[in-house]
Amino acid sequence: MNNYKHEVNVMRKVMLLIPIVLAVVTAGEIEITYKNTHDSTEQKAAVYIPKGYTNGPAPLLAVTHYLGGSRFTARETGYYPECEKRGWICVCSELHGHRSGPQTAFASIESQHDVIDAIAAVRAKYRIDSTRIYLTGKSMGGMLAGIMAAKYPDYFAAIIAGQGISDLHTWIRQSPMFRNDVEKECGAYTDSTKFEYARRSSVNYAGNLVQVPLFLWHGTNDTWVPPSHSRILHDAIVKLSPWTPDVKWLYGSPHCGVSTTLDWECDQLALYQNLCELRQNVPGRFLQTFSITTDEDKRYYWIDVKRRDRDAFGNVSASIHGDTAVLSLKNIRSAELVPSYIAKNIMISAYRIGTDMGTDVIYQQDTLKIKKFASGVFSKIKK
Repeated sequence: MNNYKHEVNVMRKVMLLIPIVLAVVTAGEIEITYKNTHDSTEQKAAVYIPKGYTNGPAPLLAVTHYLGGSRFTARETGYYPECEKRGWICVCSELHGHRSGPQTAFASIESQHDVIDAIAAVRAKYRIDSTRIYLTGKSMGGMLAGIMAAKYPDYFAAIIAGQGISDLHTWIRQSPMFRNDVEKECGAYTDSTKFEYARRSSVNYAGNLVQVPLFLWHGTNDTWVPPSHSRILHDAIVKLSPWTPDVKWLYGSPHCGVSTTLDWECDQLALYQNLCELRQNVPGRFLQTFSITTDEDKRYYWIDVKRRDRDAFGNVSASIHGDTAVLSLKNIRSAELVPSYIAKNIMISAYRIGTDMGTDVIYQQDTLKIKKFASGVFSKIKK
C-alpha cells in the first residue's frame, strides 16, 4: 500500500512538471535544414520564434526573399519585431533555382518547394495554426509570392506580393540589366525555353487567383520592375472576379525606396483565416467550382492532376452540380478526385467529363477508374 502511495505521489509530481517542460521553447532566430521534395536536396531556412510562444498554436508568416537576398532577409528587413509583437512564428527559406543559386531563383519550381517544405519542417517542430499560414514577398520574392498564390490556392490564408514580376519575358526586355541573371537561370528565350519563362509568370495563372486573398502593392516610380506588372496581373484577375482588391500604389516610390510598412502588410494578412464553410469539414478553402492552370503535377482543391505533355500547361475546369462532377480537361493524363477535400455534405454519383486526350479519372472513395475516357456522361461504378 505504501509503495502504491509513493508511486501515485511520484506520478503527480511528474504530471506537474509536464506543462513546464512543454512551455520551454527557445525564442529568437534558429536555423533549420529541410529536404526539398522536388529535387531531394538539403536546404536551409531561418526561423524566428517569438518570446511569447509556449506551445501554440501560432500563426506562421513565410517571407520570400528578393534578388540577392538570403534566408536572413526576414530578419534584415524587420519582420522579426513585427512577428514578436503579434506572436507569430516567421520562416524564410534560402531559395534556390533550377540552374542557379538563391540570389537568382526567379520563382523556380525548386524555390516553390523550398517555401512549402520549410513550412512543413516548421509545422513538424512547432504547433502552427493551419488556418493562419501567411506569405509575403517583394521584388523577386513578390514574383514568387504571386506564383505560390496560384499554385497553392487552398494552402495560405492570405498572400502579399509587392513589386512582383508578372511576365518574365516582357520584364527582361524592359529591364535588360537583369537579362544575364534571368538567362543564367532560365536560358536565353527561344522556342525551347519559352515555357520556362511562361511557367514563372503569374499573369498566366489568373484563373487560379480568383478566390485567393492576394494583395498587390507597387511603387509608381519603380524603374526596375515597372508598375505595369502589378497592373496587368490585377486586371487579368479582375476580368474573372470583380471583388479583386485594387493594387496599393505607392505614389512616387522607386523599387528600392521605402516600401509598405510591415504593420500594414501584417494587418492585411491577419484579417484572414483559411477555412471552409460550416459543415463542409474540409481542411482549408473549398470551392465547388474552379478553373486552374498548372505547370506541375499536383493537387488543386479536390483534384490531383498529372499532365501528359510536361513542357506545356495543363488546364482544368471543375464543378459539382448536385451529385454530378463536371470536368473539362486539357493536357491532363490523369485526374484523381480526392474525397478528403470534397465537402462532406456533397455526394457524387455521376460524372460528365470532357478531355482533349485519353484521360484516367480516379475517384478513391468508390474505386472509380476510367481508362482513356474521351468525353461524355458516366455514372458511378459500384464496388
